[in-house]
Amino acid sequence: MRIVLGINLLLQCIYLPTGIIMATRAKPLVKGFGFGILVSAISLGIIDAIFYLRASGQ
Repeated sequence: MRIVLGINLLLQCIYLPTGIIMATRAKPLVKGFGFGILVSAISLGIIDAIFYLRASGQ
């Protein structure tokens, strides 16, 4: 399980910049998708980090 959570945490490092780039675009639809990606990446990153630390025994 720790491996899957670690992979998810690494993917968050890709999702966050992608969301930031999309959120700074001029088109409203792309901007909205960017903010959606940011919200989900941050919330899922926090959840994954909590479970990763619990699985690590820390």
